[in-house]
Amino acid sequence: MLDIPGAVEAQWPDEGVAAHYGDPMREQRIMSEQTSLVDRSDRGVVKITGPDRLSWLHSLTSQHLERLAPGVTQQALILSPQGHLEHQLTLTDDGASTWIHVEPHTAAALVEYLNSMRFMLRVEVEDLSGVLVVQTLVGPSASPATLAEDVAAEAVMHGPFTIDLIVQPDVTGKLAATYPVAGLWAFEAARIAAHLARPGLDTDHKTLPHEIGLIDDAVHLNKGCYRDPERRPPAPQARLPAPGWLGGPAARARRADHHHRWRADRVRRVGRQALRARADRARADQADRADGGYAPCRRGRRRAGGGGPAGRGRQREGHAAARQCAAAAGRPENALRNRVNRGGPVLRKALLAAAASERIRELVSVTPATRSVVTRYVAGESSEDAVAVARVLRSAGLLVTLDYLGEETGDAQRAAATAAQYVHLLGKLAAEGLTEGGAVEVSVKPTALGLLLGSEDATGPTVLGERVAAEHLERITIAAREAGTTVTVDAEDHRTTDAALRMATALRSRWSSNGSGSVGSVLQAALRRTEADVRELTAPGVRVRLCKGAYAEPAAEAFAVRHDIDRSFARCLRTLMAGPGYPMIATHDPRLIAITRSLGMGRPADSFEYQMLYGVRPEEQLRLAAAGAQVRVYVPYGNDWYRYLVRRLAERPANLALFLRSLGSGS
Repeated sequence: MLDIPGAVEAQWPDEGVAAHYGDPMREQRIMSEQTSLVDRSDRGVVKITGPDRLSWLHSLTSQHLERLAPGVTQQALILSPQGHLEHQLTLTDDGASTWIHVEPHTAAALVEYLNSMRFMLRVEVEDLSGVLVVQTLVGPSASPATLAEDVAAEAVMHGPFTIDLIVQPDVTGKLAATYPVAGLWAFEAARIAAHLARPGLDTDHKTLPHEIGLIDDAVHLNKGCYRDPERRPPAPQARLPAPGWLGGPAARARRADHHHRWRADRVRRVGRQALRARADRARADQADRADGGYAPCRRGRRRAGGGGPAGRGRQREGHAAARQCAAAAGRPENALRNRVNRGGPVLRKALLAAAASERIRELVSVTPATRSVVTRYVAGESSEDAVAVARVLRSAGLLVTLDYLGEETGDAQRAAATAAQYVHLLGKLAAEGLTEGGAVEVSVKPTALGLLLGSEDATGPTVLGERVAAEHLERITIAAREAGTTVTVDAEDHRTTDAALRMATALRSRWSSNGSGSVGSVLQAALRRTEADVRELTAPGVRVRLCKGAYAEPAAEAFAVRHDIDRSFARCLRTLMAGPGYPMIATHDPRLIAITRSLGMGRPADSFEYQMLYGVRPEEQLRLAAAGAQVRVYVPYGNDWYRYLVRRLAERPANLALFLRSLGSGS
């Protein structure tokens, strides 16, 4: 329906459908008064046939589906072993087939999981996304009874305020001629006004069903719904606070009869803030209950508080009681971890500032207690340590990239020594046969090779610095070519991006004629410029590592909100995976890994790879490799580990609890 005059395409994850048709506010008003048609053909469609389909789905999902009557619509969830939401299914059965529609880009991952669970049962699973599409009727009188006689639907599903039709693509024109059309913008405003969360957009990979109000509609509490049969759904008392506790503008965003009077972008923003706030509060309360008694003490502390000095004194007593309660439970680190998690964004800024502090670096570097934390993420200080770790990872079927730690070098001799270290390392790797086919390669930071030489206070690259860094990088790349492997030019802060891309492009251009090992580039989704850079680098044979980014950047250069960074990552990911290059997807985010897996269905398994950090989600690394994916582990080594470690803590502030506990142990 993007060919309708005035149609404006929606952004990720809803590309391919209209965000609006020229006037989203008018579309909202019409939708509140009469039935309107919303094109949701970007959603995935799955069909399941076979006599065992309902009992099979009953055993896999959170819903009671064994005796699902034909024509009845149900919501069901696929949950992880920890009870986290992986897929939300809207489904119905027609007596012969079960029809399901799911979020965009997730149908392939769902079908892969379902097929892995078929065993000897009589079921067949088909991904019909694109072959059949979802069209939604929204409005006060939405009903399939109003459909024209010549409009045939494969399945009809009744939602909280919608009628979802699964139809052939050519039917959409007949529907558009029958009903006024509204874009996804108007639909999303109505959804948020109804306080319905959307998985993957309003949630993260750790969301639990009760945090977004799915206990009543999508979870049957008298059956198991976890992959671990010993686990059971959370008890009913773990539900969210009643709608409206937030008050203020968030409460107004839920009133469907008023939402179209606001600006639609404000409805989207405020509504999602309300959903996230509710989820954060529910998750925090549940985590406190898991801390073995910390939450009751915390509630008692609030009751003991009051105004004035006496009240503050009682609050201090409550703080002490809470600490004693956590210690008595034997799990004080959990209380610390919860506090760290709740303050994540603030802590991330503080940690990134700490990464640039020489005073803090000197203090932490001489503390013996940090060693146990460092060895979790850093291979060691010598090239022998790096080779030993690479050997172990290769024996486990993982690819490796090695990074000699160091950056922002202002000394020419040190820059030359760094280049010499890489040449020495590549020789050792080749001697052990680890570099064949690029199995073990190296990652190089341009500022470690002298990119900032001659720059006052390291404010940015200089002509001298770029020339020196380019010479050292060429020396390393020649050594890598002789060893039979590749080099990836690492990303640093936004000041160095242009120079890093220029050097990598020059080396690729110089050696493209003789088939030498390629030089890869790294792009950071956090930077606003990256989408344009991705399009420019999407060329045959070009290796591009896409990561989120781990540097403190000004707002004019980078996205600050995690959700915006994730959206940028997903847009760049789609461009890379659709192109002829060699994407290297560097993320630990399960949602982005699932999207990558889905987009990679049409590519050879050796035409792209996942990349993860050494010490982060090692089980997932092995799982992906065992499933046939190429997985490369980013392994740093060297004694200049401080800034690297602190940036890892900033990426996941919950790691700070482990770090502080190690410091406090004195061992």
